[in-house]
Amino acid sequence: MAQGFKAFFGAGSYPIVGEFTYVKMIATLLLKRINELNLSSKKPMVAQGPIESELMNVEYARKVFQLTGGSYRAFCKAHMSVNSMTLVAHAVGQHFDYFHKGGESLENKILFVVPSIKNSLGRGGSFIGRQFVFALLDWQKSSLSARKFYVTHADDMGMGPVQPRNAQRLLNDRFSSHPDGEQWRSQYNFFVQSQNQGNR
Repeated sequence: MAQGFKAFFGAGSYPIVGEFTYVKMIATLLLKRINELNLSSKKPMVAQGPIESELMNVEYARKVFQLTGGSYRAFCKAHMSVNSMTLVAHAVGQHFDYFHKGGESLENKILFVVPSIKNSLGRGGSFIGRQFVFALLDWQKSSLSARKFYVTHADDMGMGPVQPRNAQRLLNDRFSSHPDGEQWRSQYNFFVQSQNQGNR
């Protein structure tokens, strides 16, 4: 995961990944507003469970944004860290998705098209000739750990290069020895609490 974040954000080579997660946050807030309007006009609401869960993720990202002095990069990384991301390159028709503990999720998807030397259509095919299509998907994360939090936020906390071991110990040291340690501990507790609520 550390290498993944470096690839996506290290040199700013793939800003589309940051936009990908940002768009999910915007979609969540739009769906929340639609539900508020539906409720006021006595119409049925949509995707209440997934929206409630995603709003927690947005709040988590907002708190990291504040802790880092308004870093858009940290904001997007925080939101990405509470979701799973998968590349899918095979064709998929109608199918069922199964989430952790039977939970619900808002799935985000972006399709990429690349020239293909074979007559392979990838995920979903292409309407523009011999192109290969693959998708980047995300959904609710089912397992959040100290290591995941550490890898995501080590730079934001000023901890230097990510160490290969002892994530929990390194975090505890940081939480107890720095002026903003309690704020980061609160973020960590929020991060872990999300998993324990059974939403993921």
